[in-house]
Order: sequence, then structure tokens, then C-alpha cells
Amino acid sequence: MTKSVYIVVRHAHSEKNLGAGINTSEEDPEKPYHLTPQGHREAMQTGAEIAAMFQRVDSIVSSPLYRARETAAIIINYVGTSTQQAESELLTDIHFGKWDGTTDAKMPKDWRELPEKYGIETDEHMRQRVAGFLESYSEDGVHVVVSHKEWIRGAIAVDEGCSIVDIIRREQLPETDGGIRIPRASITLIDYRRQEGDRVVFIGKTEVPKEFKPMALF
Repeated sequence: MTKSVYIVVRHAHSEKNLGAGINTSEEDPEKPYHLTPQGHREAMQTGAEIAAMFQRVDSIVSSPLYRARETAAIIINYVGTSTQQAESELLTDIHFGKWDGTTDAKMPKDWRELPEKYGIETDEHMRQRVAGFLESYSEDGVHVVVSHKEWIRGAIAVDEGCSIVDIIRREQLPETDGGIRIPRASITLIDYRRQEGDRVVFIGKTEVPKEFKPMALF
């Protein structure tokens, strides 16, 4: 069983966020979506937060999508250039198939309940992807993982033994009632040295809670 700590980061604001399309796993390699100036500032702040929280980071791995890779490249400047950097297809965003880039208004109303009907990646498959990544990237240490909102939802769901839809329902609640948020460039800390069901330390923080600064691990 891994004893790793995963600093899971949602990618920063990108050019794709300027439109009405859904952020997905599809990307034209000739026209990748770069971070915006806002996104650069967000990634720099996140890198500084991670550097302040941890005295050591062993590796940084990102989704292969450019907006995630660029976020990771900025963060690595803060956590140390000797940190290993890698990419994993298991970290990519949800697969929407032919619905890729479709606006929310034009998506089928029941796609969450019936994803297979529309050729969209299922909740179960996303959670399997998360579990597959954690199994394949389990060397003990502190790892920065730069991915996408749906993947982060899946990581939380895997630990809590619930569905991604359950996590989305929590996002709709006020934070005072247990609601959660996963904004861009935010940090979700998952500590696999802890017991199953209690590994998610905090979710979606753009400023790390002071009680977690700094953390000297391993």
C-alpha cells in the first residue's frame, strides 16, 4: 500500500475557459489551449503555496493536455528544478466523445445519468482511471498531480467510496453545510498514509490552511 501524499492541483485558467465549450480530453496539437495571463498568475500563486506547505516535493506529474502541462511547468519553478516531471494519460479530463466542446446548454439533459447512451465516459470508468493512476504512481513520497476538475472529483469519490455525482451534489451545497468547491489552480491534499475514507485532508484551496504550513514529510 502506498504511503504517498498527493498534492492534487486543478489546472489554471486557460484559453479554453474563455469560451463556452466544455473542457475535455480532446486537443488539437497544432492549436493547444495556453494559459491566459490570469492562469499564469494563478499557477504562480499555487506554486508558492505548495513551496510554503512542503519542505520537499519528489515529483510532479500532469495530464498531457497543454493547460495542465503548462500549469505544472510553472509550479516546478517553485518546488525545485531537480523535481522529476512526467505526464500520464490517466490524468486527462473526462472523455465526451462526439460531444467534445459542446456547450452546457446543448448537452443532453440526462448525460450524467446515462453517459453510455451518449458515448461519454462513465463515472465508474473515471474512478477506475483514478485508481489506476494511484496504483501505477505509488512510490512513497510527495507528488504534485496536475489534472482536471472531473479527475479530482473522481479522486475524492475513490477515497470516500461514493460516486462522482455525489461529489457534484456536495458542490451545490453552501460550504457552511458541507459543500465543497474545486476552483481552477486550487489544491486538494490527499494523504495515503491515513486510513481509507479519511485520506482527503482538504479540498479545493487556493490558499492552504495555515495549520498545514509547513509540512515536513518522510
